[in-house]
Amino acid sequence: MTAMMDQEETVGPVNLGNPGEYSTRGIPMGDAARKLNFMIKSDIARELEELVPRGERSRVVNAALERELLGIRRRKLTERLRALREKSPPLSTEKIVSALRRDRERR
Repeated sequence: MTAMMDQEETVGPVNLGNPGEYSTRGIPMGDAARKLNFMIKSDIARELEELVPRGERSRVVNAALERELLGIRRRKLTERLRALREKSPPLSTEKIVSALRRDRERR
């Protein structure tokens, strides 16, 4: 990997895995797995290769993506809630408490 990064002939995307490496260790059985190609900063790729053994890299990247995607979903939902809040008329605490009590009584 280091030799490849030191040369200037090949510039562009780099496959971090071994072409024959299709380990799904760390991915629960029954979960479908797909191979994706995307760019990763060189320093992050280098650290991933140094710190994480080959068979564990997919699990580590999946876990990081899950956390990031969760954050993105939460931010989008928060934006939607704020937009709804701006469109809705203000409610007093008494009206909110009254609506909650009525809802709880129905159950």
